[in-house]
Amino acid sequence: MFSTLSQSCVQHLASWPAAGFVAALPVKKFHGVGPATTTKMDRLGIATSADQRAKSLDFLRQLFGKSGG
Repeated sequence: MFSTLSQSCVQHLASWPAAGFVAALPVKKFHGVGPATTTKMDRLGIATSADQRAKSLDFLRQLFGKSGG
């Protein structure tokens, strides 16, 4: 989930006209994010795409690994 490609996609979406819609999306609605990851993200204060984007890629990789999980 937090691969370099995913991160670059998130960064690209920030300049997209619907960026506000994407920023408000709950992370639990992301494809591949299940209950365990949702719980972990909740504990870290990551509830939306905007919350996730505010975290550094290094921070996310330390907690979730290179490709999620």
